[in-house]
Amino acid sequence: MTVSTSSTMPEINLTNLVFDAVTAALKVYQPIEPEILRPKQVQQLLNCSRSHLDHISETDPTFPRRITLGNRWTGYRRKDLLKWIEYKANGKT
Repeated sequence: MTVSTSSTMPEINLTNLVFDAVTAALKVYQPIEPEILRPKQVQQLLNCSRSHLDHISETDPTFPRRITLGNRWTGYRRKDLLKWIEYKANGKT
């Protein structure tokens, strides 16, 4: 769709304006990722069961420490988990 308000004004292509605005917004958009992951999220990240997550947490000294956030609320730091995964991926045991 092209719009012209007068003969002296240049024509404006609204489709291109909208497309450019949406494209710019998508470039800026970055989803917010939590800094602390709950055990269920860690299970999904590691593709393991809760019992295996507990086992790794208790037996692997290189595994990130669990953070207690409340009486019944624990979590793990995302950056520590990603570093641990990188460490394991590089063949470290």
